[in-house]
Amino acid sequence: MKAARESETNRAQRLTTASGSTLEELDPAWSPDGTRIAFTSNQSTPPSSPNPEFDLCSIRANGSGQIRLTTTSFGQEPAWSPDGTKIAFSGGRENDSADIFFGILVMKAAPESETNRPKRLSGHKSPSFEPDWQPLR
Repeated sequence: MKAARESETNRAQRLTTASGSTLEELDPAWSPDGTRIAFTSNQSTPPSSPNPEFDLCSIRANGSGQIRLTTTSFGQEPAWSPDGTKIAFSGGRENDSADIFFGILVMKAAPESETNRPKRLSGHKSPSFEPDWQPLR
């Protein structure tokens, strides 16, 4: 087997294909098994909107299979659970009184649905940021 040169194996590779002057994709986080990357994106915000809304997305490590995870919460700073089944994130969401809280939420690592809604773990009067998980024992 022929060894690859460092320049061939250490090049940056663009995984997402969205573009535009107002597009932001940030906060990448590798899944524990290394097959997916969760990240924050404002790609679903209309270009004419003065206030971008950020959603969590996930993409396979090879750049295929991009999915939008959140639709009712804007999110950032995703953190995978040690077993890869859930994602915690900092985010905001309107509550029943149309107030917006900003705190830590958690959901299954799958697109939001009727049975997979982000659950608030913290934050209301004071915001919470940068979630992390305890390792499995």
